[in-house]
This record gives sequence, C-alpha cells and structure tokens, in this order.
Amino acid sequence: MRFVPPLLRLSAATASSALLLACSANSADPKATAVADRVMTAMGGTDAWNNTRYLAWDFFRGQYQIWDKQTGDFHWEQDTLVANYT
Repeated sequence: MRFVPPLLRLSAATASSALLLACSANSADPKATAVADRVMTAMGGTDAWNNTRYLAWDFFRGQYQIWDKQTGDFHWEQDTLVANYT
C-alpha cells in the first residue's frame, strides 16, 4: 500500500465533508446540516476545499486513487494494475 501524505489525507477528509455538506444542504434535517457544517469547519472550511487541487486515498485490498479536482483526471491502481482516466 502506498504512503499517503497527511495533507492528502486531510484533503480526502475535506472532500468527504464537502459531500456530506452537499447531501445535507438538500435535506430538511437541520441536525444533519449542523453536523455537516461542523465537519467542514473542522477540515479547514470552504476556502480549504476550494483551494485543494489533489485528493488521494487508499482502500482495502491495496487500491490507491488520486483525483485532480481541477482537470477531473483520475488515477487508480491496485497491485500491478494502473488506470488513468482523463
């Protein structure tokens, strides 16, 4: 499994919180919105999300992925298999 620098882990967490925020924004549940807002704030806020270009994460069974938010390019690898989507 590849090493993921702490900044990229933070970026992945920020992306997760942004997704959470987007989901809760369409929800009528104020508790969900409050949780999403706290998560976004804890991860650096909207400015941090907007200024993040690369997000990287790893999954079980050795999958490693990188997403370039600016271009939409996506890199996926597992063991010796590698795929780049542009």
